[in-house]
Amino acid sequence: MLFGDRELVRRLLKESKDMVTADSVPELAEKMDNLSLDWFSALTKRECRPIRAYDAQIEQGCRYYNDEQLRRIAQFPQLPGDPAPHLLFSED
Repeated sequence: MLFGDRELVRRLLKESKDMVTADSVPELAEKMDNLSLDWFSALTKRECRPIRAYDAQIEQGCRYYNDEQLRRIAQFPQLPGDPAPHLLFSED
């Protein structure tokens, strides 16, 4: 979390059964499935395709970005220590 009320987020995560966080898409899907009342997969392979396509753009490098958000990030002046766009989907 970059901005916002960190204490509120901590409290909601601690006290609410309806909020989940995860370090990867598969982990998030599993946690969302555990909350589901009708036992269907929250993130099917089909629904992960856009995430994988976004990650593929990042892996190709900024020369091949066709996503507006990635293009704007690439055009923004980079300072030493600024992180590059990172992959959303990890198979770890």
